[in-house]
Amino acid sequence: MKVLSWHDSPQESVMESLIVLKRGGFIVYPTDTVYGIGADPMQKVCVEYINRLKGRDTDEPISVCIPSFEWLAEKVDKKFIEVARMYLPGPYTLLIPAKVSIPAMGRSDLLGVRMVNHPYVQSIVERFGPITSTSANLHGMPPPARVKDAISQLMDRVDLYIDGGDLPGRASTIISLENETIKVIRE
Repeated sequence: MKVLSWHDSPQESVMESLIVLKRGGFIVYPTDTVYGIGADPMQKVCVEYINRLKGRDTDEPISVCIPSFEWLAEKVDKKFIEVARMYLPGPYTLLIPAKVSIPAMGRSDLLGVRMVNHPYVQSIVERFGPITSTSANLHGMPPPARVKDAISQLMDRVDLYIDGGDLPGRASTIISLENETIKVIRE
């Protein structure tokens, strides 16, 4: 387990994160809301590990931090892209009916997407592609607003922690676009 400060060494934080992600490892990173767990959402083994780590069923869906609307347009119907542009980037998770399934969707037909408004995350997804975006906490515990809170819950079961300082501490608002209606699931 390694901890790096985003504020003290942004380039090292990004480079180390990319190394961990490319080898199929796991990072805890700052977002615009709370700390998240990042891994390759296209690898089923990564998704299952995160769910086990959090104490959830291995086929639970995990949201994905996406690099662009172009990436999203390959996975969902084009009619959802304009709605997504109204909310992203920002502190929202959109649940969108997918036309292509990826491992992070687990047993769901909906793709949970985030576009995080944080320079660290933007640097990662621009270089790596999408990463998982689920809060870095054990199931039933509060999502961490400080890296030390994530460490106390997940300990050495994650390869790299990126300390981005104190975050707002309020998880993203979840909005479903299922059945072509906009419905707030969690505020």
